[in-house]
Amino acid sequence: MEGQDLQEENDEIQMLNDLGLGEDISSDEFIKYFEQLPTKPAVDIYTKLDNEQLTALYERHARYRIRYLKLSQTDSMDKLNAELKQHNAMDLLEEDLSREFIAKMRYFKHFEEDGTLYWFFHPDLCRLEALDDYHRLVLRNHWMEGCVLIEETSLKFGKISTRGAYQAIKIATGFSKITGKLAYTGYYECVDNLSFDASWLNDLDGVYFEIWLRVTMQMKSFRDALEEIYKLEMFPSRQQRMKYALDYDCSDMEMEFLTCTASVTSEVTEDKARELIAEAVKKVIDRPKLYEHYIRKKIAIAQAIGLIPTALS
Repeated sequence: MEGQDLQEENDEIQMLNDLGLGEDISSDEFIKYFEQLPTKPAVDIYTKLDNEQLTALYERHARYRIRYLKLSQTDSMDKLNAELKQHNAMDLLEEDLSREFIAKMRYFKHFEEDGTLYWFFHPDLCRLEALDDYHRLVLRNHWMEGCVLIEETSLKFGKISTRGAYQAIKIATGFSKITGKLAYTGYYECVDNLSFDASWLNDLDGVYFEIWLRVTMQMKSFRDALEEIYKLEMFPSRQQRMKYALDYDCSDMEMEFLTCTASVTSEVTEDKARELIAEAVKKVIDRPKLYEHYIRKKIAIAQAIGLIPTALS
């Protein structure tokens, strides 16, 4: 059995080489590329802010919280206004709020503690002198803990995965600030995305487009259209889900279809309908959040409260 697995592994790699997909990189070449990457910068965790510096930091963070709440178009703005009104501070500008008032309000930390803000300044990081406020900013999300690569034990997958990881390290050498750890994180998140798409997303837009054609043009019911597409075996990757819906309950799939076709009218062309359905499918499927999403959201918050400059278009 092991010999068969090895042969399948070699055949798969040879096919990739023949198609010009990816790049064969030896372990020696990989080590050379890896050694070109910068190491993670050291952080001084011993030098701490003194009490005066901490107070200034807390006051600055309080103003960041107020600034973000004023920018947000949610009920958090109502909460802030109610508190400022209670203390006769409604008409005061952010910079005019006295140090005494800010301290009395506990630097508005309760907006972090009660979940009004979905981000916070990590208290442990606030004490380190070597960090700036961007480093101290943390999103209150726990979904990253679940972002782990699905375990694959086959020799074939292992060989292909190693091939991809080696190439990711080589690509990373073209960027001055990407460490080996970041390169690996990016690569394995890419694999996660591909795995998710293959399992949940690929061809789903095609399924709903074909159903839409039959429902709109032929006046078929959702179930009849779904059954026809299933029997035609037009989308092998979605056969199992369609079978489950037909055998047990297709209401969830029908609701998803209605959501994905809500913006598609009978007047649009088929090409436009396919495009709209494809866009809707991407939005309706609850994709796992990865490090990229975390960083994008953190940058948006940091720009909103003035921690970092807004990128020029």
